[in-house]
Amino acid sequence: MQKILCIGSSFGSDGTHYVHELAASYGIETKVVNLFLPGGTFEQHWTNLQDETPVYLYEENGQFTKQKVSLSAVLAAEDWDDIVSHQASGFTGIQDPACHYAALLFDYLKHHCPQAHLWLQQTWAYEVGCEREAFAKYDYNQFLMYQELTVIYQALAEEFHVGVIPVGTVIQKLRQTAPFDVAKGGRSLNRDGMHLDFVYGRYAAGATWAKALLNLDLSDHRFEPTAQSEAELTTLIDETVMTT
Repeated sequence: MQKILCIGSSFGSDGTHYVHELAASYGIETKVVNLFLPGGTFEQHWTNLQDETPVYLYEENGQFTKQKVSLSAVLAAEDWDDIVSHQASGFTGIQDPACHYAALLFDYLKHHCPQAHLWLQQTWAYEVGCEREAFAKYDYNQFLMYQELTVIYQALAEEFHVGVIPVGTVIQKLRQTAPFDVAKGGRSLNRDGMHLDFVYGRYAAGATWAKALLNLDLSDHRFEPTAQSEAELTTLIDETVMTT
């Protein structure tokens, strides 16, 4: 069994939601946990690591539980194979690449979870027309936000010698295809301008995680996220993930 932990937020929920089911369709057993902290930043994760306060909502294999847990307890509970984190989306792209709290967090993980592969989930730019206050930092320009967060995540990965799960790049590439080009009448990969759509957006993220962490070959397309999902769209997503 491959054990995957995300120290995250709602963007962690989006990223991990379909990973367990997708892996199972290929005969791979996984335990996928997201520690949900609304708007969680690297600074908050580092602060939370210093005490035992149960501030994270525990999410396992894409399903929320009512359990609240501390970060230190969850880290100690398993020999995690992969540990992933990410910055709060509204802050990504506007701060020093050598983020002090990210450095502290990853240094701690390297020393206390030496068996784990460490990763950053590259978050995604907001949707065209999104009116979230955080989007103003990027002049409400989707491509500018994508460019800046991409530079930051790559710099962080190089600084801390960790991998990158390129969800933001996959989402941006899909937005350039006709089915997902909102400006030309395509459907949005977001449900609220910020978080990913429950079907195709989350599937794109999950497929990106599965390729990166599980080395899954999606070329034979074995999984549909819902009975209502359209195979031609999920196949397009698979093809985009495999070429990213």
